[in-house]
Amino acid sequence: MREGVNMSSVLERDETVLKNAGMTLKELASATADFVRHQPLYRIRVIGNALTTGEEAFLKRAGAKGLGEDTCMEEYKMVLKKSALEYGKMVASSLTSAQAAEHLGVSTSRIRQRTDAKTLYSVNTPKGRVYPSWQFSEKGGTVPGLEEVFPLLRDDAHPIGIQRFFLTPQNDLEDTIQDKLILFNPINWLATGHSVTNVKKLAEFI
Repeated sequence: MREGVNMSSVLERDETVLKNAGMTLKELASATADFVRHQPLYRIRVIGNALTTGEEAFLKRAGAKGLGEDTCMEEYKMVLKKSALEYGKMVASSLTSAQAAEHLGVSTSRIRQRTDAKTLYSVNTPKGRVYPSWQFSEKGGTVPGLEEVFPLLRDDAHPIGIQRFFLTPQNDLEDTIQDKLILFNPINWLATGHSVTNVKKLAEFI
């Protein structure tokens, strides 16, 4: 512990921040641990400096560049930590089936139907299936057009990759507003009434 730092006060402050965002430390830690548990590094082996094929593939999916035989374990751990926190935050802030049903004004059985039909995006966790919050509109319902995009996503696409796609500005989603060229992420593109066709084309390459 750093000198002069009251960890109780820090944890209390952190819990307040998470609570205001609809999360708890326990939920965040649980989801983060689950992510790490399913990564190659967690599977016990004699660890050298070089990465296994599985670890290198994971780094590449996370966006790491210049990988090769000399890629060190420290870089892998850094990417793993960043991705684990991102996954934990996504899961902890997601809606449960009951919450999704309340938001959409439907029954939980209807939520299951839409999940099976892939018109809602869900993530399966040890505590049950959850629905990332970014797909829901603040005004109620889901972001327009997503029900046409979700069925195009690969079943084996990682939830982090899916989230990054929908929340990252894309070069193919640009528009000029008040004489200024703006790049949109897929969620904002659809939420502002743009064509779903552009997003569908991009989704096929995830």
